[in-house]
This record gives sequence, structure tokens and C-alpha cells, in this order.
Amino acid sequence: MKLKGTPSYSAVIIKSKDGTFAGYIEEVPGVLSQGDTVDETKANLLDALKMMIRFYKEESRSVIRTARRRVHKRDTVTLQ
Repeated sequence: MKLKGTPSYSAVIIKSKDGTFAGYIEEVPGVLSQGDTVDETKANLLDALKMMIRFYKEESRSVIRTARRRVHKRDTVTLQ
């Protein structure tokens, strides 16, 4: 369930040749992660996103949100 006003971000997740998954948050440069499953990758991306947002706040910067690109498959992660 998404809380009103809670930002959501696009997670692009790609399956590697070795069967693992890699992903990134499309709107926030530098948020990358990987995992053995899609769910693990999404959880790792959410952790990385939270760390990046904390870094931006500590540095008194606003979170950079870039434009979405057209990709084959997109999923979302929501801050909680």
C-alpha cells in the first residue's frame, strides 16, 4: 500500500546471462544494485535508494530526478 505523498521511483531490472539480476533506479543517478532474484534486487535497490537520499540530505542537496527513458520492462519501488 502506497501512502499519499510517498514518492515512487522506476526500477529497471535486467536478468544477466548467469541468472542473477542487476538493476538501477532510473530517476536517481548512482542507485545501482544486484541480487539473485528480482525481489532481492528490488530490496537491495530500495536500500541503496534510502542511502543515497540520506547522503543528499546530509550534503544539503536535493535528490536529482532525471527523466525516464523508454525501457523494455520497468517496475517500481516505493519509499516506506
